[in-house]
Amino acid sequence: MTYNYVNCNDTHSIQSKLLTPTTMETDFRIRPKSDYLHTASWEELYILTKHWLSDMNFFKDEMQFLNNLIGRYFIWMAEKDNFHEAQVITAKIIELDKTEEALSAAIKKHKADLALLMEKAFTNENESFRREHVKLEDDLAKFTDTFRKVKKEVFDFSEKAIENDKLHHLLRP
Repeated sequence: MTYNYVNCNDTHSIQSKLLTPTTMETDFRIRPKSDYLHTASWEELYILTKHWLSDMNFFKDEMQFLNNLIGRYFIWMAEKDNFHEAQVITAKIIELDKTEEALSAAIKKHKADLALLMEKAFTNENESFRREHVKLEDDLAKFTDTFRKVKKEVFDFSEKAIENDKLHHLLRP
């Protein structure tokens, strides 16, 4: 994936240092080509981490919606022909939910640690902390990719249920 710098007149803002993707690939990291994560200030990393938490809250809401969608068509899904596919999709949502909780907890801890770093509470773990930041960003990118795939599966499966339901309504006298 290639990145371009965002044009921004305020050189002190984080937006001037973040990059936006120029291609639509499944790499969801917001990582510049340069060594940004090794040179960014703690404040800039803190702002980025706050954005991650916002994303995780969005994913949590979306997963609730997916669970509601699955619940809405559970009877159709429980039919013999659809049961296995419904089980697989439901298991993926449960796994995503567990991953979301663990990743959110790790990001919250990371944000709290960044707050301490901004207060200069501890500074001798600079490199290991930045490696942790990179790992969290990679984990978030993987989670985002997996989430989008599972969401598509749920929508495709629900679409079949809706079409089947419409067909039954048309066939009823």
